[in-house]
Amino acid sequence: MAIYLHIGFPKTATTSLQLAFQEHQAGLQAADICYPLADDDFKQRFLKHADLKGIQKNPALLKQFDGGFDAMKEVVRASGCSDVVLSCEELSNFMMMEFDEDNLRRLRERLCEIDADIRPVVYVRNPSDFYLSIMQERLKRHGGVLSAPGFKANFSRTIGLYEKVFATDATVREFHPSKLKDGDIVADFLSAVGLERVDCSSWEPIASNESLSPEALVVLDLARRDLEGSDNEISYAFRESELLWRRLRKIIAEAGLSRKPVLFKGAHDAVMETNAAECDIMRDKYGIEFADGKYVEGEPAVAEEHRISDVEGLMDLNRDQVFHIWSVLSLDLIREVFRMRNRVKQLKSDTTPSK
Repeated sequence: MAIYLHIGFPKTATTSLQLAFQEHQAGLQAADICYPLADDDFKQRFLKHADLKGIQKNPALLKQFDGGFDAMKEVVRASGCSDVVLSCEELSNFMMMEFDEDNLRRLRERLCEIDADIRPVVYVRNPSDFYLSIMQERLKRHGGVLSAPGFKANFSRTIGLYEKVFATDATVREFHPSKLKDGDIVADFLSAVGLERVDCSSWEPIASNESLSPEALVVLDLARRDLEGSDNEISYAFRESELLWRRLRKIIAEAGLSRKPVLFKGAHDAVMETNAAECDIMRDKYGIEFADGKYVEGEPAVAEEHRISDVEGLMDLNRDQVFHIWSVLSLDLIREVFRMRNRVKQLKSDTTPSK
């Protein structure tokens, strides 16, 4: 038996891969491969708790990790399969993980309860494209625009820690349509790890995690600003953040304002300069010669002192659309407040005893 541990990186079509494995569980099992779905969690999120920041001080998270792992172990045992595929992109998400050897050893020790042959698998991408995706994700989940010159992908450091703790070389692939087998993440993954006995040629590609427009990114940034105009960010709970950006995505889709953000060449070059040594390591150690990142020529239209968001310094956008989206979102939320208020009044009326 072997365990193929897919650790990400984030924004490399991980969700598409996971959804495909969930949908085609029967085909995988027929090929003697188990993709365990403990509690129907196709992302196997509980695995992230092995390396989550502050987990040692949070008994509830530790319990969740142990419970999820025990349930997964039982699914694997019951399947009787020779090989196991696990996939959790949070295991390489530097925004929420600590990435130290002790934390990774905890994960390895638990995985060894299934099998000691653990083979890490990871996808990386051009640092400038990676920066843009991570910056979007940060705005959706946490707030704050990441600095282009200050962004470090840290691919080699993260991969190196896994290789050291798991005492094996990782399978490292570049996520780019031109570099993937048949241009497909599923076919590429199965080929890269030697599981080509699975015939995925008839599997329909599954798209997920669509980008937000540059205008929507500005609105997300504004929605987290302190009402007093300071540099402080408003912190939302995860569920609130999820509702906010999904509602925003619906608004821009209905208004026909959806388009992918693209960095100015200056921002692209700044990221690539910062990550030049990283690119050298990925080429020399893993044979990854990154495809060119996407960018457009041009300069920010608004001087820095007059920008309403740092996003304006990174990519071309339409301010009129920003204000339109902001207005629609604000009105939408106001209507929601009134709906909730009326609902509360109704509930109070229904529970008030009649005289």
